[in-house]
Amino acid sequence: MWRLSDATITEPSFLDFVASSYLTVPLIIAVTDADDTTLDLVGGVGYHENDGSYTQVMEEETWDFPAGDFSEQPYFEAYADYITLSYDGIPIPIEQFNLSGTFNADGSAIEEGVGTGLGDSRHMWALIGQPEEDYDAVCRIASKAGVDCEPCSDGEPYCIYIVAEGITATWEEGLTLVTVE
Repeated sequence: MWRLSDATITEPSFLDFVASSYLTVPLIIAVTDADDTTLDLVGGVGYHENDGSYTQVMEEETWDFPAGDFSEQPYFEAYADYITLSYDGIPIPIEQFNLSGTFNADGSAIEEGVGTGLGDSRHMWALIGQPEEDYDAVCRIASKAGVDCEPCSDGEPYCIYIVAEGITATWEEGLTLVTVE
């Protein structure tokens, strides 16, 4: 389990503020299969319970990371074509999502994790205080910071290449992840 707000967004750096303020939802990653050269992961959105435990948000789809590279154990790389994070009902699709890191010696944590992908910013207008639907709001801010939005897979120019570093994901006893489609 990890939170994007606990990582550091290094590209574009201005999004680090957005993540630390808004992207606090726990993300759950589970290994579903592994051998000497590959591992399969599944991921989903979690919820931090009042008692300090975590549960899966069953209303959110899980993400499949099939056949990630595990040939340089304990280091791994996994890829998903598309995942969607959400904050307060606001979808934040991430295309070409890549997750890498190193399992610690006893397998109870992923350390030195890096997540990259194309973040679709068109619905993030509400996160930055825009009073009405303004798909280009984040791209205008990005442009002022010297970062250009690029076309998403649908051709619309609202995607920003994002790099999150310093991800640490810890094992949470009793937490299970169920595939939701």
